[in-house]
Amino acid sequence: MTTSNKALQTRESIKSALLNLMVDQPFTTITIQDIVKEADLNRSSFYRYFDDKYAVVEEIENEIIDNLKNEAIGQVEELFAQTSKYEVLFYILNKFSKDTTRSSILLGENGDPSFVHKMTKSVKENFPADVRQMEIPSKFDELANDLKASAVINFLAKFEAYNKKYTIEEIAYFFSLI
Repeated sequence: MTTSNKALQTRESIKSALLNLMVDQPFTTITIQDIVKEADLNRSSFYRYFDDKYAVVEEIENEIIDNLKNEAIGQVEELFAQTSKYEVLFYILNKFSKDTTRSSILLGENGDPSFVHKMTKSVKENFPADVRQMEIPSKFDELANDLKASAVINFLAKFEAYNKKYTIEEIAYFFSLI
């Protein structure tokens, strides 16, 4: 195994350990000692890759946001020109489903409260205009964008549970109706 592969593996192990701990424990109460114990590493290994637990959670959050922005939302405007609302929603949900567990943990009750704000900002900035369009006067754009962003974040926080009850096709179909 090359050094870079080992480094990547160790970084992933640290991130996975933090997420595993956050399933049962609030982020604010988790210590570096908890993380290294869960990852079966020593403290010096942790500090070789991250400054603190906030750097770990920020890296995970940025990966999720970048994934959503680049892989899912990045191609939506082009897809809208070629296909139906259902197909676009299915595409976004399918791409997002790759990060469903991590997102659910981070947006859940034990997650990082600032992640909700980061996701809200990202959704508001990156959703294409065609997706944001509503039949309301432009005077209310700010209110509509905040409402939509909140709804999207709430949905993403519960996506894993919904995905156990419904297929991605069914969820996309439901959203295409509204």
